[in-house]
Amino acid sequence: MDIKMIKLITSEELICEIVRIEKDKFVVKNPFAVAPSLDTPYDGSRRLSVFPWSLAILDVSDTEYEISSHAVIMVTDAPEQIANSYRSKISGLAVPNTGIITG
Repeated sequence: MDIKMIKLITSEELICEIVRIEKDKFVVKNPFAVAPSLDTPYDGSRRLSVFPWSLAILDVSDTEYEISSHAVIMVTDAPEQIANSYRSKISGLAVPNTGIITG
């Protein structure tokens, strides 16, 4: 699963799987929007929310969507924490963050 972040000219940020890139479009699966969460923790850090990109496509499972390459500003790898949240959304399973376990 090749999980990428896509920034659109509309300022939307998506996380999705890129199936293929064609001459004038990106073909993606499971597109979700990423935006700052409304709840801000006391430590001042930023939290992000991952939610369906469009209310018209609430069930995004394995359907391919086309995004015009003219609408894309940037494509980058998704940060691990956001990618884990995304995997959890599309699979329904909790994905633990990796790290060293100390006891």
